Amino acid sequence: MVARASELARLVDRFGDVTVRDLAWLLFAPDLLREGDAALARPFATSAERGATLAWLTSLDAAPQALHDHARNPRFSRLGIYAESLLRYFLAYGPAARLVAANVPLRRQRRTIGECDFLLEAASGARLHWELAVKFYLHIGDGAASRTARLSDYVGPNLQDRFDLKHAWLLTHQLALTSRAEFVGLGFAGPWHAQLYIKGRLFYHGLHGDGVVPAPEIGDDHLRGWWLTASEWREARAEPAGDDRAWLASRWLDTAAAVSLVAESAAIRARLEATVAPTMVAVYARDESGGWIEGVAGRLAGASVRVRGVDALIGPRSTTSGRSDAPARRRDRRRAARSSRSRRSDSASPRRWRSRDRRSAESAPRSPTTACSPCRGCS
Repeated sequence: MVARASELARLVDRFGDVTVRDLAWLLFAPDLLREGDAALARPFATSAERGATLAWLTSLDAAPQALHDHARNPRFSRLGIYAESLLRYFLAYGPAARLVAANVPLRRQRRTIGECDFLLEAASGARLHWELAVKFYLHIGDGAASRTARLSDYVGPNLQDRFDLKHAWLLTHQLALTSRAEFVGLGFAGPWHAQLYIKGRLFYHGLHGDGVVPAPEIGDDHLRGWWLTASEWREARAEPAGDDRAWLASRWLDTAAAVSLVAESAAIRARLEATVAPTMVAVYARDESGGWIEGVAGRLAGASVRVRGVDALIGPRSTTSGRSDAPARRRDRRRAARSSRSRRSDSASPRRWRSRDRRSAESAPRSPTTACSPCRGCS
């Protein structure tokens, strides 16, 4: 019961609070992968649960402070940690499945060998183990030699982050955690059914995807974007590029922020054309009401952009060095895990961990008018 790109935009745009919009995106966005080697997680099992979730989000949009307290923690600045906090809140307080535990560590001889993202119980009574991944990859391919992509053709900002490697790790290690003896020893009554919760966007060369057939493992309705080289961007930046939405949910600008960006636009463009480091920016276009909203997702080779096309504002969103940020991601995940776990005594399950409602995730995405804020990266 996920949404296609156009339906996803309509679902998300009904909410005004940015954190609620991000949560709605996470719940309704299509999966990156198709059902196959791994079972895919479904946040709601029936149309009734889907309707109840929309009603719950509407109520949350009217009073979002509890969600803000749970998800906005400036100590954690990675997209993956932020996504985990949003999904944890839904499972703990939403109208569908019930959260049993989150970030459950498995240890062998005092060494952590893995961590289960989510353990939950569906309304049907099924016990589910979810592994969450939110990924944004560029398709680089091998030129004209093949128009059908392979998972190894999709890469992240750090070229060692390849979709085929991430896919293999999720299937062979993460999803297998609840079948290990170290997990059985924790006392969680099973059996547990492992499922993959994978969202994100894949970027293809050219404004129209350059005719690439996605890899066979990729979901038919996955969110798509485009990428261009810096020289191609200078030639094509005024061309409208479609109707997709930025990740996670698109952002809006108020009048004061838009005026500020207009005043700085020439300097911003000059800096972008001179930069060689990967640079995250946000591009805005006027909507029908005269406001400004982020447009279609796209990236520059060497810089990451979101562009709508004509009549657009552009402003730096964040920057990142070329080095891997994996150590920082692991540090943030450890901090979040420590702050969201507590012991729970239970006569049937004496060694059970549970999630606690506290400020133990990542901050919400920073304002798009804030230049050069640290990049979150992907989980």
